[in-house]
Amino acid sequence: MNKYFLVSCLFCFVLLSCKKQDDTIDLGLEYYPIDTGSSYIYQVQLITYSITGTVDTMNYQLKEYYHGTIQSSDELLYRIERYTRTSDTAQWPAQPDSGVWTVALNNNMAIRTENNQPYIKMEFPVQANKQWNGNLFNTGGADSYVMYPVNYPYILADTTYPNTLTITQSNEQSLIDKDYQIEVYAKGTGLVYKYDEVVEYEQNDTIEIGEYIINTGTIYKKTLISYVP
Repeated sequence: MNKYFLVSCLFCFVLLSCKKQDDTIDLGLEYYPIDTGSSYIYQVQLITYSITGTVDTMNYQLKEYYHGTIQSSDELLYRIERYTRTSDTAQWPAQPDSGVWTVALNNNMAIRTENNQPYIKMEFPVQANKQWNGNLFNTGGADSYVMYPVNYPYILADTTYPNTLTITQSNEQSLIDKDYQIEVYAKGTGLVYKYDEVVEYEQNDTIEIGEYIINTGTIYKKTLISYVP
């Protein structure tokens, strides 16, 4: 009788231990921290290629400030005020000059609304090779986001982030165009790097196979230089 009682106790202990572990699963929310009062400053470079052959390069700084919250229907939206300046010595404008966006955590998704278009930036729990439709809530058509790799170190300028993940939003290339878009998130910080290259290549008889000369499109780089939680 005592033997069966001990076995039963052990079995119950194992079940409780498993339940406790399930209840404390790390969703990876620290990869997308959201808090009122936090701010991010990014160095941005935008290169624009026009069909006339003109290449225009803009360098500026972008600040994203989590100003407060808005209750919308059944979800809490965090208001993101966006400011730009030409250099680190220039003053930030008194009012947001680059729009006001929002972000919300809803059903294990980080949903960021940019120019009135909602995008599912991240799904939780974080997991290597996870895929989802980033355009699920907008009219942009299905766009498969892929999370890979996860929990790996990333060096950005003079800063090493020990735990990051990369989300590839698009990775398509042909002989005539390229659409490559990624975002890198650091644990405890959030977005630290964004790179978008959406271009079309020149097509004529003088271009050799494998030679890619940009005709039109844009290359956008966004690099974190300051973060205040």
